Amino acid sequence: MKKARNENGNIVVYSEQQMKQKFNRFQLANGSDVNLFYASAKEVLEDYGFFDIVIPTLMAGEKLGSIYFDEAENVFAYPIEQIPPKTQEELDAEAQTALDSDSSAQIIQNHINNGQTQLRKIWNKIQRLKDNGQLTPNQFRTVSEVLFDALIPLEFGMWQVAQTKVNATPTASGIIGIIRTQVKAIIDDYVTAKY
Repeated sequence: MKKARNENGNIVVYSEQQMKQKFNRFQLANGSDVNLFYASAKEVLEDYGFFDIVIPTLMAGEKLGSIYFDEAENVFAYPIEQIPPKTQEELDAEAQTALDSDSSAQIIQNHINNGQTQLRKIWNKIQRLKDNGQLTPNQFRTVSEVLFDALIPLEFGMWQVAQTKVNATPTASGIIGIIRTQVKAIIDDYVTAKY
């Protein structure tokens, strides 16, 4: 059973284990000592300031207040306080937090992050091929026309939609065909691994 004691104006709550450790021996006024925790007389403990703690039963909408010493009952007690009702703004914020923190929201956010990263990598690679002269301006325009609309769903983490759109693009030969095949492989591998 827990006990509490006023120590220099602060009420300190002690568990049985804490009392065993901290107050194993207490010096009595006559010079002898006593194992305070094992003192069976409630009066001995109370002489050293240790009193029982009364914890009330709480109902919905209630919480414990700050512990105090109830002089009438000679115990430490907690007052019951009413929890103020939440505002609509607080309720909405809690609901949004719950939606944002569920595992599905995290998976969706991962798909979005991965899609945006991969979309940048793909377009950066295509741009580098053009800048390095491996794609002519006409080939760059063709790749852009063929793949751009198909890859936009990656921006929103919609990998399966992107996969369907890339699969629907016309096959081509040469560098354009190689780019389409590489992009298709990236998306297919992701969808296979993550869905």
